[in-house]
Amino acid sequence: MPYSIPYILLICFFLLIATFQLGVQLDQKTRRYLNYIVILTYILFFGFRGFVGWDWYNYYPYFTNLPNFTNLPTISNFIPEKNRYEFGFSLFSVLIKSINPDYNFYILINCIVNITLLSIFLKRYVPSNLFAFSLVTFIVMEGFILEVNLLRNIKSVLLFLISLRYIENRKFFKFLILNLLGVLFHWSAIIYLPLYFFLHKKVDLRVYFFIFIIGNIIYLFQIQYVKPVVLFLASLMGKVAHGKAEGYLSSKIFGIQYGITFGYLERVTTSLLIMFYYNKLINRSKSNILFINSFFIFFVVYFFFSEISVLVNRVGILFFFSYWILWPQIIEVSERVTKYLLFFFMAIYLNVRIISMTNNILYKYDNIMFENCQSYQERLKVYEKHSKQLQKK
Repeated sequence: MPYSIPYILLICFFLLIATFQLGVQLDQKTRRYLNYIVILTYILFFGFRGFVGWDWYNYYPYFTNLPNFTNLPTISNFIPEKNRYEFGFSLFSVLIKSINPDYNFYILINCIVNITLLSIFLKRYVPSNLFAFSLVTFIVMEGFILEVNLLRNIKSVLLFLISLRYIENRKFFKFLILNLLGVLFHWSAIIYLPLYFFLHKKVDLRVYFFIFIIGNIIYLFQIQYVKPVVLFLASLMGKVAHGKAEGYLSSKIFGIQYGITFGYLERVTTSLLIMFYYNKLINRSKSNILFINSFFIFFVVYFFFSEISVLVNRVGILFFFSYWILWPQIIEVSERVTKYLLFFFMAIYLNVRIISMTNNILYKYDNIMFENCQSYQERLKVYEKHSKQLQKK
C-alpha cells in the first residue's frame, strides 16, 4: 500500500471537491473555478511525473532517438517499416521534440493535450457539478493506465470521444476524419469506425437483459467456445499455425480465465444499475444511448470472451469511457438518499481499485519538481529487477 498513498491522496482530494459540488448549492462561476482547480491538479500530478509505470521503458529511448524538424532527413523516417510507431504519433512527437528535446517536457505536453480533449468531452456530457467525480472515475477506470502507460492509445480514444457528437448529428465525414486521425495515433482506433452506424440506436431493454443473463452464464460456467473455433481455424492453416495458436491461448498471460472478483461484482452491479435507471438516463439525455450501448459492448467483450484475457484487456479498454459518463449520470438521476449512498459506495470502490492498480514498485510516484526524483537510469534498474516478476502475477 505505501506505493499507492500519493494516488489515494489525489483521488480523495478530487472526491472531496466532488462531495462539495454534489452537496452544496454553488453558482456556475464557483463550479467553474473548482473544475479549473481539478484540471490544474491533474496536470501537476501527471504532467510532471517522473518515470512512473512501465511504458516509459519504451517511450524514453524512442523519444530520445527521434530527429527534430531541423535534422529530419526525409519523410521516409515515418514509414511504418522504419518507424516503430504510427505516423501521426511520430509526427506529434517530432513536433514536440523540435520545440524542446527534454523528455519531461514531452510528457507534460502529452498530459496537457490529453486533459484538454478529455475536459471538452466531459463538459459536453456531464453536469458541471459532477465534473470532479467524472474525472476521478476516468482516472481509476483505466484512465490512469491510458495516461501513464499508453501515450498513443489515449489520443485515439479521446479523438473518438470528441467525434461522438457527429454520430448524434449524423455527420459521417467529420466523424471519419477524427477517427482516421485517431488511427494515425494507434491502429486500434479502427474498431471505432463501424460504430457510426449503430451506436446511436436505442435498444430494447429486454435485449440488454438477455445479453446480461447469457454473458453471466458463459462467464460463471467458463463455457469455452472461442478457443475451439480459433484452434480449428489455425489447424486449417497448418501445424505451425495451430501450434502457435495453442501456445498463445494456453499462456498464463494471454489465456487466463477470470473468476469471481471485485471487478466481476462491480460490472454486474453497474449493469443492473444501468438497466434499472435505463429510462431515466435516456430521458435525461438522448446522448446517454451512446454510452449505454458502449457499456454493453464492453460487457460483451468482458463476459463473452473472458477465456482470452488479452482480448478483454486490449479491446475492453477502448470502451471503459462509458463509466466516465454513466456513473455520474446514474448519480444525477437518482433520488436524494440513493444519490449519496451510490456516491459513497462508488467512492469506496474507486479507492480500493486505485490501491490494487498502483501498489507495486513500478508505480512508485515521482515528480520532477521534487529534488529526490529518480533519474531514468535509477528507474531502469528498478524496472529490470522487478518487471518480469510483477508480470507473472
